Amino acid sequence: MNKDVMLKLASKHGLNVAKTWHVSVGDVPEDIEFPIMTKALNSLGKEWKDIVFICKNIEQLLDVYSHMESDSVLLQRYIDKVDEVSFQGISCDRGKQVQVLAASLFVGGFQLFRFAVNI
Repeated sequence: MNKDVMLKLASKHGLNVAKTWHVSVGDVPEDIEFPIMTKALNSLGKEWKDIVFICKNIEQLLDVYSHMESDSVLLQRYIDKVDEVSFQGISCDRGKQVQVLAASLFVGGFQLFRFAVNI
């Protein structure tokens, strides 16, 4: 799934989205705000897990770039959080059918709740 498209859809529907830059690998946006997280543009691509890094400054970002094979990457303002709710799901038929496959709740860094559906 193209994360750039997902972020635009989330914003379009009123969800708050961390500031994000879609850049060519090696580029540093003038208005970059650290810390940032690097993310693959496509979560189905070969590097989608290999290029996820948290960078606290330009030097770390430039070092991370040296490990990437992709031409482009998403840089997203990293939000340091303690609590998190996570949902994973799919939709079909232009969103008419939605299935939540897994959900989890983290509070204070500890997982309190998790469920998953095997299909």
